[in-house]
Amino acid sequence: MRTHARAGWRRAAQILIPAAALLIGRASMADDTRLPKPSVDNGIAYVSGGDDYRAAKTFEKSLDTYPLAIELLEKAGPASAKANHVVNEFTADAKVQIMDKAGKTVFAAESQGPFMLVKLPPGHYRMTATLGGRTLHKSDLAVVKGETARATFIFPRGTA
Repeated sequence: MRTHARAGWRRAAQILIPAAALLIGRASMADDTRLPKPSVDNGIAYVSGGDDYRAAKTFEKSLDTYPLAIELLEKAGPASAKANHVVNEFTADAKVQIMDKAGKTVFAAESQGPFMLVKLPPGHYRMTATLGGRTLHKSDLAVVKGETARATFIFPRGTA
């Protein structure tokens, strides 16, 4: 009788343990789709990342929840020998600096991926993004309350 009970428990464990592992795995995959914990520079909260497909999709879905959405890319070249269009690659480690109209730096941070979402107050700003010694500029960026301003920096191929 005890042998049958043990066999039943073993069989239940063989079914339940993999099922539990599958559920835990799915739960952790769901956690991977959240934005990273916000960082703060000069009193301004921001998140940065999106360097893999799943994280990039999460950032893309969240663009409109921040006053400023920055995208940092590197020109990569044609997708294939037959393609006529250029595909840009995600990049990370760009240094982003935002200045007010007077030229004072109000925000400076290094990106952790191709996306940076910033809780910047309304106003007019200038921006720079530097990667591999190459600096790109945006001269007039208007951040309006209730809207999302977008800034895209595309670095030349081979910058990173």
